[in-house]
Amino acid sequence: MKSVYSILNFIFQFVLLIAIFFLSSLYLEYNVNKILNFKSFLILTLPWLVTVWLTHKHKPKFYQRRIKYVLAPFIKAFIFLFIFCFLVIIIIQYDKDNRNLFYITVLTYAVMEIIIYTI
Repeated sequence: MKSVYSILNFIFQFVLLIAIFFLSSLYLEYNVNKILNFKSFLILTLPWLVTVWLTHKHKPKFYQRRIKYVLAPFIKAFIFLFIFCFLVIIIIQYDKDNRNLFYITVLTYAVMEIIIYTI
């Protein structure tokens, strides 16, 4: 049962990330057709997959009684995600105009994730 819950949680986090990416692009008035390409998908998902693998945040520890033990993987994952996203953007040499979209997406995703998992 725990593995099914982990898979569902993983899928939920991925859908949340993609939804926030599209909502951020609409909020910042970016042309969605311009943003939807393989490079932007790599910039967004590759660091996210690495952070999920490193921090095991898709396996929440709700059995813990203290909130800091439940939220610690999410905060650590946000720091790793921001750093990895920054590094991938620099390595791929993405447009300077579109970098803000990824930073806002990562920040909004982290805030939404912490809000959802603290409820």
